[in-house]
Amino acid sequence: MKSRRKKQPVDLTTWIMDGTANAIRGKGKNLPMVNIGRTDSKRGLGFLVTFNKKTERVAFVLDRNQVMALHQHLAYQIPRLRGPKRSWQDLFDDKQFIKDGRERRAR
Repeated sequence: MKSRRKKQPVDLTTWIMDGTANAIRGKGKNLPMVNIGRTDSKRGLGFLVTFNKKTERVAFVLDRNQVMALHQHLAYQIPRLRGPKRSWQDLFDDKQFIKDGRERRAR
């Protein structure tokens, strides 16, 4: 897919369950944030894209069939992507792993 626009890196957070997430930082500072996780109804995969220091937001939900189609698309595309310019270990910074749901409830 060719685009005339500049490619915009993002900070990605994948939510595993309430209070537990994995944050993967993009290259740069003050990047838009993308949060992905299962919806409260547990019937869809929700995406929240936040621009401009949380003032502009776009949210959307994919249903189960759309998630399955996305999964197939990603499985096809991942082998076709070039490798990262930095190591995979740098992408998963242990300090970015958020696990405070139980800690907050315990307080």
